[in-house]
Order: sequence, then C-alpha cells, then structure tokens
Amino acid sequence: MSSPTAGPPAAGSQIPMRTLRLAGIGVALAVLIAYPFVITDALYAEFGVLTLLFVAWAVAWNMFSGYSGYISLGHAVFFGTGAYAVGLLTEHLHLTGTKKGCDRGQCGACTVLVDGRRINSCLALAVSLDGADVLTIEGVARGDQLHPVQAALIAHDGFQCGFCTPGQVMSAIGLIQEGQASDDPERVREGMSGNLCRCGAYAGITEAVLDAQKSLAEANERRSA
Repeated sequence: MSSPTAGPPAAGSQIPMRTLRLAGIGVALAVLIAYPFVITDALYAEFGVLTLLFVAWAVAWNMFSGYSGYISLGHAVFFGTGAYAVGLLTEHLHLTGTKKGCDRGQCGACTVLVDGRRINSCLALAVSLDGADVLTIEGVARGDQLHPVQAALIAHDGFQCGFCTPGQVMSAIGLIQEGQASDDPERVREGMSGNLCRCGAYAGITEAVLDAQKSLAEANERRSA
C-alpha cells in the first residue's frame, strides 16, 4: 500500500453523507405524502404502525444522528463527528500500524503525517482529515524495500517491544522532511522528544535517525548530480 489516505476517494466516485441525509429525508417525506393514497385499511392495520415507526426513525436518523463520513462505490466509512483520527485509521480503515497509547497526545505512538507534517492522531478530529494526504506506517515501505528510517532502526537496534516503533518511524520521517534533523544528536533528541519509548531504546533511535538522514541526503545528492 502506498500512501493510505483517510479522506474520500477520487472525486466522482463518492457520495457525501450530506447528500445521503437529504435523500433519506426526501424518501421519508415522500412516504408520508403518499401514505393516505396507497395504503388500504387492511394494509394499515397490518403494517401501518411499523411503517410509521420506520419513517420516524429515518427522519430522526438523518436529522439528528450526528454522524459524518462518506460512502463511495465499494467503500464506506461512517464515524461520529466527535471521533478522532486514530479511531478512523485503526477501526474503520483497518490501518492498525498506528497505535493508540496514552490517548492524550503525550506518547507519540499514534503519530502520522498529514500533508507532510507530524500530528498526534489521537488529538485530531477525524473530520479534519477530509481531503488530506494521510501517510501511516503502512505506506512507508515500497514493497519489500524498507524506508531508510526503518532500515536504520533495525541496524541500530532502535526498538525492543515495537509498540512505539510505528510512531517513531513516522516522527523521524517528518523530522527529516522538516529539515530539523541535521547531524546534531541533541537536535534529533529534542525533535523526537514527543515520542516515548518505554523500553528505553533512545540511543538506538537517535543513531538511526542520524543514519537515515545521512542516507537520504546522499541519495538526494546523487539524484541531483
């Protein structure tokens, strides 16, 4: 998977939830208007109450459900308007590499890149990702070829239990892209300070970020030469 996106699919293939709600209200009103003309006394006696309950439910759901999201051909996502991005990614899009740790934006385990910038997805509302380019750990490697940050973490033993590793990888990639890594270990430690490692693999993480930054800089120089 290349760049997993939490926003809607390509234009033309999606139906916004707002449109679905309006359509649902329209259908419910049409049923109410047509009800006296098409329902006989016998049918009303048997199905009338259930029909009215269904219509009432449809109107209430469309108007007051408080749900948002989108539906498209072959793909649907529904989530509460107060839902956070980490839940959308892991529970609805099944991108389970992003981890939910402290749920307060303090541990960095849920770090993803949104439009190239690092965010704690446990603090970002899911609706804020609409139309954004969201990169998770699933989209970092190219097939069997690891990203330089991933390869460097392995080479420098920059992990132990692995729970925080996806967030460490995403934060390191963001740090390098922001141009904040340089070759100064202290700056790297400061830039990665929002990502906690309860196993204490900080030395290996710092070395891995420095190594990856150097590898990426050399690769860029070769491409521009």
